[in-house]
Formats: sequence, C-alpha cells, structure tokens
Amino acid sequence: MRMEAMALMLAGRFEEALELMEPRKDSANYKDYSMLLTCYANTGRFIEAYHMAEKTLELNSDELAEWIVGIFKALGLVELLHIFPGRNDSFPQSVESPDERYPESDDAREMLQLDPESAQERLNRLDEMIKSASPAERAHAFFTIGELFFAQGDNKAAVANYLSAVDNNPHVAVYWGYAANAYQRAIKDSPEDLNELTALAYLSAIFARQAIELDYNNPRWHFYLGISMQLIAITSPPALIQSAVEKKRALEMCREDQERLRSAIQISIQNLLAVYDQAKEHVFPSPIFEELRELV
Repeated sequence: MRMEAMALMLAGRFEEALELMEPRKDSANYKDYSMLLTCYANTGRFIEAYHMAEKTLELNSDELAEWIVGIFKALGLVELLHIFPGRNDSFPQSVESPDERYPESDDAREMLQLDPESAQERLNRLDEMIKSASPAERAHAFFTIGELFFAQGDNKAAVANYLSAVDNNPHVAVYWGYAANAYQRAIKDSPEDLNELTALAYLSAIFARQAIELDYNNPRWHFYLGISMQLIAITSPPALIQSAVEKKRALEMCREDQERLRSAIQISIQNLLAVYDQAKEHVFPSPIFEELRELV
C-alpha cells in the first residue's frame, strides 16, 4: 500500500494517494504519518495536515511537520481550531443565484442603497442583535457588517466580522467562503510582501476548505480553494496541482445558468496554465494540466 501510494505521489496524484493512506492515520508509523502529512498539505487540507504534523513530531523530527505547526501558531490558528466543524453536510446551505448572489447578503445589499440616516438605524439594530440575539442571529449581524466593510474595500475589517460570524454559527458555508474571498482580496493591499501574501493564502485556503466541507457541491468554494492553492504555489510549487484539480472541479460543477462564475473560472484556468508553463520543472508531473487545456 505504501509503495503504491508513493508512486501516486510521485505522479502528482495526491488525492488518490491520500485515499490509500488515510486508513493508516492512526498507525503510529513515522513513514505513514510523513506521507499523510505531505498528501494533506498538497491537497489543501491544512487542518488535517496540522493534526498529522503534531502526531508526526511525537515520533520524530520532520521539517514539513515543524513548518506546518509553526505557521499555524504564527497565524493564530491554533486558538481558532475549535470553531472549525469539519465535514458536515446535515445543514441546508443556500444556493447561489445566476447573478452570483446569496440570500445571506440581502440585508447588506439593501443597506447600501439606503440614505445615511436609514442605514444608521439598520446598523443600530444590528448592534442590538449582536448584544442580545441568538447565536444564529448574532452570526447574521456580524456577517452583514462584514459585507458592508467588504463593499467599502476594507478587507481586514470584513474578515474580522466574518470570523465573528463563523464563531457564532459555524455551519453556514457562505460565511466561511466569503471570509476566504476577503483574505484573497486582502493580498491586493500588500502584493509585494511575500510573507503577508503567503499567510493570507493559507488562511484563505483553510476557510475555503471548510466551506467545501459544509457544501461540497458548490463550485464557488472549489474555485476559491483553487485560487488559494495557486497563491500558495508561489512558495510551494506542488500546490499548483491541487489548484488545477479544484478549478477543474469547479468548472465541471457549474450549473448552466452560472455563466458569470463559469467565465471567471475559465479565465483563472488560463492564468494557471500560463503559470504552470513557466514553472513546470518545479511541479510533479500530472495529467491534470493537459485535462485543463482541453476544457478551455
């Protein structure tokens, strides 16, 4: 099993290797843990990678494991792990409209059309909800405020409110997915800072992955993870494979009426292929890139 998984990994087929190796995640074998850690990291499953890194370091020193644990601590993610619910498809999720809208954003869109006095009245009501309402209502209030900040281009304030939303109600995929998008947008605030870019790319990937865990069949969340993995590939080239996998998955999942989203994914795929052509000597060989060329 281990040899077969290693062959898959060398062929850039990390998801298939992970499927083979995951039954051994409690084997207490360093080689198994090291392979699993590599597969989790290269498929964008960074929460699982963190937990596997901790288990790996209990057995032996490991450069990748130490790096994963270090970045989780540096980003403050260790203290946030309790709010990530993992895979759970038992909660109904909103469906994206053809014009790329979700009902969770309706209140924010309405408020942006109001005169200043009326908008302030609505903000006051949101503040009251945060102080005294149920967790689900508080989450919606925080999310609405986050949407207002996002519309103003204040990505960091948007992220702070999206985080409060998921802390109060972690079972709404839109909250996680929009936080992932805000992290990506925040990269534009400091595009020349490689450390900041890397940190935001990992945060975006982790939040996009959680949106997928809650709403697997939504192409937007796979698209966001694909974007994040492409950004991570700037410092970790093997991530480009999962970027391609997720963008292909997103394109194939799009409904016929999601023309705007489909167009955005296609443009992003073309960009990814251009990046791959420049960096292919640093990436494991994988058929996914030729499969993408056939789609666009």
